[in-house]
Amino acid sequence: AALSMALLWSGLWLILTSFFTWAPLTLLGIFCFSLNIPVVLASVSALIQMLAPSDMRARLLSVSSMLSTGAQPLGALFVGWLGNALGPLAALRVNGILMATIALALLLLHREFRNWDVSRPPAA
Repeated sequence: AALSMALLWSGLWLILTSFFTWAPLTLLGIFCFSLNIPVVLASVSALIQMLAPSDMRARLLSVSSMLSTGAQPLGALFVGWLGNALGPLAALRVNGILMATIALALLLLHREFRNWDVSRPPAA
């Protein structure tokens, strides 16, 4: 639930920030949006480490790192195109809506994310 709630928090703040026109309020919105990004990254890494077989763990972590780093330029191109087509505030709003929708889908469609039990050690 922490992963989904962190994504939802960031998505909602991104949506709210897209409506702000006063610079100090926009900075506050960006700060609140950014608070949970480390939580999301740590949760994804923890999920990979807990759920992956031990002989595949390092490979999956390196692939995850490569994909997230490699996707950033593509995301920047998409957001730049969206900002050019709709305007920068609308681009923020669209990204916030996408992030919040993904978080809600994880919460509602995947019960295991709500009831994830980390008390058992990973399989060796």
